[in-house]
Amino acid sequence: MAEDYAKSSFRRNGTQPPELLNGVRSSQPQPDDVLERQELFAQLRAVLDEMSPADREILTLRYAADLDANTIADRLHVAVTAVHMRLSRARQRLAERLSTHGDFAPEHPNGSGPKT
Repeated sequence: MAEDYAKSSFRRNGTQPPELLNGVRSSQPQPDDVLERQELFAQLRAVLDEMSPADREILTLRYAADLDANTIADRLHVAVTAVHMRLSRARQRLAERLSTHGDFAPEHPNGSGPKT
């Protein structure tokens, strides 16, 4: 009887039994996901620290500060085409460094390689 009343209460109040919520993910990231992301960012920062100051500056302005090419050009007192060229070259050098770093290296065709 109590079980029937509880079930009807769920129906009356428009709520769902707790077991239906099993498997529903929170909008907040899981702690292990947060830790993994923090570790990857730390490794990325370490790779960026190995790059030239000019490359770090242009990449930081574009991606960390989220500035567009025109704003970067104004800030650095260079032409917009120079910003695009510097960004392209800096991204290429960053990609080369990341490809040799374990956690950022691409998967091998045979399935070996870092986790994704």
